[in-house]
Amino acid sequence: MDHAHPLTDRPAEEAPDARPTRRDAFEHLRAAWYAEHALPEGVFDEVRFGRYPDRGAPAGYLAVTWEEGDAFGAARLSVASADWPLLYRYRDVLRDLASLSNRPVTPADVKEVLAAHGFEDRTETYDAGPLFDPAELS
Repeated sequence: MDHAHPLTDRPAEEAPDARPTRRDAFEHLRAAWYAEHALPEGVFDEVRFGRYPDRGAPAGYLAVTWEEGDAFGAARLSVASADWPLLYRYRDVLRDLASLSNRPVTPADVKEVLAAHGFEDRTETYDAGPLFDPAELS
């Protein structure tokens, strides 16, 4: 006997998944239209990659950064402790990034590795909409 989903009255196997769809993606902050506001102080460039929902920011991510004052190509990898499971998930990506460590690493290098692993580029290179509704000024 099929049991109905409590919110839709459809059989449970047809009920929509309550969790949003997430996919592997990245964004290159210096290339984004909002770069001036998104880059942390002291960071010249950053490529973030992680699990992105269909819309919006990632739930968790790893960041490759290039800090102001560092030698050209001196990239840093950082990840918050809550996102450490991504280190295991992306072990093949990290292995390929490690193979670049014998030379200066650029954002293009990181994006090339990510694209080779099927990551989607989510960099917003243009402002998709107004920051406010002009009607709000009235």
